[in-house]
Amino acid sequence: MKRTDKYRDSYQYDNQNQNHRRQSEDASYRQQYAKGDPEEHPERYYNGRDYRREQILEEENEKSRRSKKWLYIIIAILLIIVAIFVTRALLNNDSDKVSNDPKVSQNYKKQVENQDGQINQQVDNAKENIKNNQKTDDIIKNLQNQIDNLKQQEQNKADSKLTQFYQDQINKLTEANNALKNNASQGKIESMLNDINTKFDSIKSKLESLFKDDNGGAN
Repeated sequence: MKRTDKYRDSYQYDNQNQNHRRQSEDASYRQQYAKGDPEEHPERYYNGRDYRREQILEEENEKSRRSKKWLYIIIAILLIIVAIFVTRALLNNDSDKVSNDPKVSQNYKKQVENQDGQINQQVDNAKENIKNNQKTDDIIKNLQNQIDNLKQQEQNKADSKLTQFYQDQINKLTEANNALKNNASQGKIESMLNDINTKFDSIKSKLESLFKDDNGGAN
């Protein structure tokens, strides 16, 4: 008897076991892949090209989100800058109209030049009193009398514009004084006084230019 014939049954048995084990492993792998998470193991479901394409799209989307974020920031900064310039333009609008009007009468201009220093000094005194929680009714009344005197010297619309500018600031001073009487917060009162500061600083600069031009023409 040949040796191969002797162990033929044994070989067949081993082959059957190997085939059975291989089939079991294949079934186990298929079951494992079927239960797998596509996001955790995308290579099981896509070929390399598709997976790379998705990665590229995700990277592009991320770049797009970052670009939009920076764009929004830049737009916000530009809006803030525009708001600042608009605010400054509004603050100087009235005084610019007055100072650039060449039709202010000579008599009125001289009257303003005589009273401007006194008006500014009384305004400063009134603001200081309000900051120190002191009422300023008498000072404001005196200021109003001076503004009324300017109104009597008006000869044209340009004169009226300048008088109205002074009147507007006296009104703001009155509002600040009333806020003090009503126990308004210090921050609110100081904000109102700062607005008066800005307006009077602007008109003083414009008046100085106006008086300088007038004196230069006289010489």
